[in-house]
Amino acid sequence: MLPLGPKVLAFNHTAGAMGMSLFFVLPGFLIASTLIQNPDVYDFMVRRLARILPLAYAYAIVVFLILLLLIPRLCCSPRAFWSTTSWTTLTKATSMSGRCASRCISIWRSRSRCWSEGRRALWVVWPACLAITLLRVQAGAHINIHTRLRVDEILAGACVATLYRDGWARAARYPVVFAGVAALFWFLCSSPHTGWLQYLRPYATGLLLAAVFALA
Repeated sequence: MLPLGPKVLAFNHTAGAMGMSLFFVLPGFLIASTLIQNPDVYDFMVRRLARILPLAYAYAIVVFLILLLLIPRLCCSPRAFWSTTSWTTLTKATSMSGRCASRCISIWRSRSRCWSEGRRALWVVWPACLAITLLRVQAGAHINIHTRLRVDEILAGACVATLYRDGWARAARYPVVFAGVAALFWFLCSSPHTGWLQYLRPYATGLLLAAVFALA
């Protein structure tokens, strides 16, 4: 909501793309790292569902209570429920939670498919990430909210996890320069003015993550 100017440079769009790419890459790295350390997929799924489902149900309850406040006649008049105004409000209010649920399910399925075979299957994230990027190129989607066109950002984080070693910080000769270059590349790949370079945003974000680890 903070306007970043000048407007012609579209800094708000750039900042949004940067934030969302980081939002997806970090969980991809975290989940893949967890499975590398403990390849027990059943244990992983139980713990993840125990963390996700209570919040999902809590969110659904909050949305339901808000709907009752927005459309108080729903509880006392079945006829009013089917009125145009009430139904339109209900549809708009619930569409947000519906999209949220569908995204969570799609992302979860993508992760579980990649890692259902244990530690060795983690390496499938590399061709899978490239395949999703090629799908975005084919669709002409520099950035898209649909899971199938942005899951390469999650997979990019997982790719970093397959390469990560504790000795990165000691191995990097110029970590500050590396991090600066990675940050600049990340910014350029997130700008709407850079054209095809935006297709590389997942990889730029993954490179930035690697650069941060080299600084640690």
